[in-house]
Amino acid sequence: MMECVGPDGTPVRPTVGYFTSPPLRIGDAVDIVYDPSNLKGARFANDADSGKWAPVLIAVVSVLVVVTGVLTFA
Repeated sequence: MMECVGPDGTPVRPTVGYFTSPPLRIGDAVDIVYDPSNLKGARFANDADSGKWAPVLIAVVSVLVVVTGVLTFA
């Protein structure tokens, strides 16, 4: 469990996730990204951007597969 301060100054306790080896120690400070209306979607700030390159990677791999198939069977 984590506790952080919301925009209005009240303590917020979002459930960020279950870790077998937590990336933080008790008392460490970390940035959390969350929507006040949906605390279950809270994430570490560095995790919020972790999936932004996935569509680009999928597109590049898809193009490579199609080009390889066309060159192989042409």
